[in-house]
Amino acid sequence: MSPSAKGGTGCAARPSIGFRAKGLFPRTVCRRTLFAAAEIRAKSFGDSSTSLLGAFHPKCGGGMLNYRAFRTIAAVSIVAMVSGCGGGGSSSGGGAVTVPPTPTPTPTPTPTPTPTPTGSVFSVGAGAAIIGTVTFDSNKNGVFGDVIPSGDTVFRDVYVYSNTSGQFGPVTIDGNDGKEVTVNPTEAMRAVGVDMLSGYYLAYLSAPKGATNLSPVTTLLRSIDDDLVAANTGLGLSAREISSFAAVAAMSSNNADTAALGRRVTAYNLKLSALAPLSRPSDQGVQPDSSIIFDTFQATIGEQFRSGRVDLNNASAIRSLLEHMPLTTRFASPDARRAIADLLARYGSAVDQYLTEPRRAADVQHGYRLVVLPTILDVIMGRNSTADADSITIESMLTSFREFAEIPAPKIETRPYSYLPVLVLHSLVAVTDLRSIDRIALSGIVTLRADCSLGNGNNSPPFCNDSGISGIGIVGVDRNELKVTSIRVPDKFSGRLSVSLAPSGEITLRRLNGTVGLVWFEYDVAHTGGLKATGRTYVRLGLSN
Repeated sequence: MSPSAKGGTGCAARPSIGFRAKGLFPRTVCRRTLFAAAEIRAKSFGDSSTSLLGAFHPKCGGGMLNYRAFRTIAAVSIVAMVSGCGGGGSSSGGGAVTVPPTPTPTPTPTPTPTPTPTGSVFSVGAGAAIIGTVTFDSNKNGVFGDVIPSGDTVFRDVYVYSNTSGQFGPVTIDGNDGKEVTVNPTEAMRAVGVDMLSGYYLAYLSAPKGATNLSPVTTLLRSIDDDLVAANTGLGLSAREISSFAAVAAMSSNNADTAALGRRVTAYNLKLSALAPLSRPSDQGVQPDSSIIFDTFQATIGEQFRSGRVDLNNASAIRSLLEHMPLTTRFASPDARRAIADLLARYGSAVDQYLTEPRRAADVQHGYRLVVLPTILDVIMGRNSTADADSITIESMLTSFREFAEIPAPKIETRPYSYLPVLVLHSLVAVTDLRSIDRIALSGIVTLRADCSLGNGNNSPPFCNDSGISGIGIVGVDRNELKVTSIRVPDKFSGRLSVSLAPSGEITLRRLNGTVGLVWFEYDVAHTGGLKATGRTYVRLGLSN
């Protein structure tokens, strides 16, 4: 795919991205602003900043995306016209004279038209399919989402959208101008998006030039021929095979061997995802229910995959990785790193046992986000002892996975279109949240603010990690236009948790009777443009100091 050349770069950045009050269409913004907003949103772990928007500003090269079916372009063949002639004659008297025939010209061969690239089908996934934005390094400078001016021309990185199956191509649309583009694996790629089964946001999955698949394991690869890293995953696949194997889709294959390989690769991706938050710079906080970021993943632990086999069910192998991760090396004691490695090894074994069908990947992700990662963070920061991590067994994790199976998947409306298997319409995704009432909170009360001005933290409202989807891209939700309209505590938790919603939008959580454990309440959230969603907020009662 060649770089997209367009003229003009200028338009002023809009301060926010959101839905219009009428019509529910996303406001148009400059593409450069969108990429900057995506960087902010991802790096702030799902706070009030915005994410990518499937639209662009008219002054940046065009109008809104055109969702009509693409026109069929007929191929034109050039045919050389060939003619021949011949003859003969006679005369009376003096005898016959033979006239040699005129030679027939050698036919000019029909030129072979330059073949039009047929394109490839690409996929994005981790535990499940990811709907989001994929950026190609079209100008081949190693930077994603930038613009390179050259005289009167600018070269922009092409960006496209994956659908609800996590797929795009062979023909899709360029988010820069809404024009059709045939995509081929000729450039490196990077993706951000929402997990279709759990709703969680993942950012900066990458893949090298030549790949047609993006996942956590492809993020470790430096090139399509990085077979040393591929071999040390123990998956039995070359780097090129890993980069073209759509593991999420393969889990649903009718071929037993293909489905088994799909489960094995998906399980490995889930285990790698569990390490990603620990690879973040030590001065950036980690919130269990916010974005998982992979931008430092390869640099942090990639070299360990060149040193030998990395079995993510083996505590010693995981301990070696933790010794190179900023969060664990700066804050965690040696015994804490031991306990964390042991816990992640048991988590890996639990994933292998539980992931027998595709939909179970969401249960695993909830288990990691709501049980495993909060415990790890408590141990790292010294809020809890290593005994808390040691007490989480494989069986207790399997029990948690089964309990989290009741969490509803995101409700995303879909409609078929001719050039994409599925087109996503307007949806608001209420992502599962986690809050905590610690043991040291003597009053047993935590108040959640009405807005996300301070990001997504323990005192933030439930919608600070929610996402919006419009057209075929991820939309940044202006969280100033979101409001919790109602809350409900299930009867089974009514004696353990009290939740009240004030007219101001503040929510008060009360721990009742000194209860210890994990409970939840349900909330309804509404956008000023009319979109609504229902989500869950889990509350850890007395589980940390």
